[in-house]
This record gives sequence, structure tokens and C-alpha cells, in this order.
Amino acid sequence: MDGAATGELYNLDIIREIASAVLIPIQVGGGIRQLETVEPLLKAGIKRVILGTAAVEDPRLIEEACLYN
Repeated sequence: MDGAATGELYNLDIIREIASAVLIPIQVGGGIRQLETVEPLLKAGIKRVILGTAAVEDPRLIEEACLYN
């Protein structure tokens, strides 16, 4: 929940560990406000990134984030 308040990606190492330890798709959300945060999450094994408020405020973010798929 730290990222939701600050917009920083604090827990990438933990997220990566969880993604590699389970066989189910993982989604992450909370504080993802820029495209630069999406790529590291996808590379860490996350299947879905929740964009929330940032996508409402800047719909182009959705289009650009979809290019990573």
C-alpha cells in the first residue's frame, strides 16, 4: 500500500518473489501513475497492472501501457 500514497514502486522485489512462487496470474495496483512503472512490473512476472485513477486522468496511459503486451 506504500505505492498508493506516494506513487513509488517500493515492493518490486517482494512482488517478483510472489510472482515466481505461485502458479496463478498476479495483478498489481495502487499508485501506478506513470508508464515507467508498468514495464518493471510486467518483467517481474505480473500478468495485469491496474491503472485506476491515472488512467481516468490520462487515457493515453492505457493505450501506451497496452503496447507492452
